[in-house]
Amino acid sequence: MLCRLFLYDQESDLLVSRCISGPFSQPLCLPRSSGVAGFVFTTGESYFANDAYGDAHFNPTVDRQTKFSTRSLLAVPIRRGDNVAGCIELLNSGAEGCYSAEDLALVRRLLDRMAVGFTGAAVHRGIAAHSQAEADALTRVVRRDKAKHIAPVVRDLMSTVSTLLKAERCTLFLHDPIRRILWAFVGSGLDGARLEISDASGLAGACFSNNVVVNIRDAYADPRFNQQVDRGTGFKTTSILCAPIPHMLTGRPVGVVQVLNKLGSGAAQFTKADEQRIQSLCHMVSSTLLASEYVEDLIVSVFLNDVVERRLAEGTVMFDTSEKCVAVSSGAVDIFFLESENQWIGQKAEKLLGATNPQLLTALTDAQRSREEQDLVVLVYPYVGEAEGEVRVVRAMPFQVAGVIVGLLLILLPDNSRD
Repeated sequence: MLCRLFLYDQESDLLVSRCISGPFSQPLCLPRSSGVAGFVFTTGESYFANDAYGDAHFNPTVDRQTKFSTRSLLAVPIRRGDNVAGCIELLNSGAEGCYSAEDLALVRRLLDRMAVGFTGAAVHRGIAAHSQAEADALTRVVRRDKAKHIAPVVRDLMSTVSTLLKAERCTLFLHDPIRRILWAFVGSGLDGARLEISDASGLAGACFSNNVVVNIRDAYADPRFNQQVDRGTGFKTTSILCAPIPHMLTGRPVGVVQVLNKLGSGAAQFTKADEQRIQSLCHMVSSTLLASEYVEDLIVSVFLNDVVERRLAEGTVMFDTSEKCVAVSSGAVDIFFLESENQWIGQKAEKLLGATNPQLLTALTDAQRSREEQDLVVLVYPYVGEAEGEVRVVRAMPFQVAGVIVGLLLILLPDNSRD
């Protein structure tokens, strides 16, 4: 089962994918009335079809472009008050092969829990259109409202995940990259206790550090299982299913969803269909978290989604406010002769640029200090000792939310590509 989430963009009058999985590695843009997604968006009605190519509403264009084969699909509108903000599509049901009215009802229930999370981008665009005083006032309201509502929203979401997977308990862990831990944001059975585990130990750590689904039939037979948690809580864990929560742009994990003890007769176990289902659900969880400011470390992702997608073909490097690298485009990998983006991720700008390209480091620092875009034309060198640099137009840009800088973007263009 695969998942596509579309939100309506008023400026372009298109449905734009904001959370995608499987073969849909590039953002999708569809006319607002195209295909099943367009039908659900324009009518506000839920819909499912178990013979996609035999359905009158289905548009096979995306299949041809992505070489994907859609067999069955289910789509439910995303509502913001009385308005439809977009829709979510599930493609190719798991082992059963067909969607049902029960599936439709479960997804509707899930989206009801997630509705608050889809307000972020639209709210910020509205704030930008007002004066600074109005923006400050609105921002205080939005942040207070999100802080009050996002935790119970995610808690209800985890409860729904337990229901969908027929599991006894469900916990959402978020990653703290500074302390290198996974901490339980919400979870059933914690009773207010703060649960923290290493991001490299235990089954949740293995899931996070390797970015893979972990399905364990007998927890106590697996040497990675930390039995101390059971002893401390009095809970008996039998089976475990963990899946990473992917960053919607980079794909790297930002946390883990862990479900415990498959319900059923005998020694019930989580199935391959459950593995597919939890991966799709983790994409939904990701979209909820990344659409809110409650998880402060992830706020830059809102801007990555809106801005960096348009820059992927260029040399683009993203830094957080401490000037630590958080994203590198494929163009920048080529410019700096990197083997992969991971060579730079987590490194400070001073270490990356200080010796080879000090003018780029200065532009980045000036952009944060002055809160203004810095433009220059300079020789850019790929590494220390490279005699011949390449002339590029460089743009260092601060990202701001209601006057607060939340990230820095360094864009490197060919000398003939001023825009």
